[in-house]
Amino acid sequence: MSLLTGLRPVLRFEWRRARASRRVWLALVVGVLVLICIGATRYAVSGSDPVQVFRTGLRWGGLRLMIFVLPFLFATGVISEEVEHRTMVYLTTRPVSRISLGLGKYLVAGSLVGGLMIAFIVLLHLICFATAPTPMIAQLGFTAKACAVALVLSLSYSGVCFAASAAVPGAPGVIAAIYLGGFEFAASFAPGAIRVVSANFHAQELLGYEAAGILPDSVPAVSPEVSVAVLFIPLVLGLLTGLLALLGAEFEGQRRA
Repeated sequence: MSLLTGLRPVLRFEWRRARASRRVWLALVVGVLVLICIGATRYAVSGSDPVQVFRTGLRWGGLRLMIFVLPFLFATGVISEEVEHRTMVYLTTRPVSRISLGLGKYLVAGSLVGGLMIAFIVLLHLICFATAPTPMIAQLGFTAKACAVALVLSLSYSGVCFAASAAVPGAPGVIAAIYLGGFEFAASFAPGAIRVVSANFHAQELLGYEAAGILPDSVPAVSPEVSVAVLFIPLVLGLLTGLLALLGAEFEGQRRA
């Protein structure tokens, strides 16, 4: 069976499971609460600048909160939960290759994360500029760019969480938390060249945010081309690592495919 032929049933099955998952409702609740907090800041403070509120809300609510929560929710358990529930043995007996199985699970999780991030940004745009039509139109370009950056970052973080789920099915949440919390979130505040290892930092650079955190003046300047390349590194490495781990895994009662 070809890769695409095997991928279609996996995608259909995973989409049905995702729609029925409580994780979707949890993600929606978290997103709505964050939007309410930002909206309250926008309209409860007299004379607030909608552009400033929007960009600050996107930075803290989107790039420093939702972008970490969503991949952890949807991608960390895609393989490990099958192993834990002993359903991976059944799945690997189906006429679908492990590559198709792993890729389908990753694509559904990554699409959910990316789609929810884009929805969050669009709703944030509408909320912040509901009473300011002129900046609403003027900021459409920035919002579109933010959606594109968030989509790539969503796929990259989902790739890392997928790799953790496939390579360390006994403790994927620990590995994902260490990477997302330490390597990405904490490093984006670090001084000097340490900060450039964080894809989150490069996402903020592409969107024109001023450097913050510890000793921001010590952070070296990076070109947009470098930032774009760094955004894709976790995606490629995470996806390849996850697929290789899945190919090499031994499951009880099942020979390797």
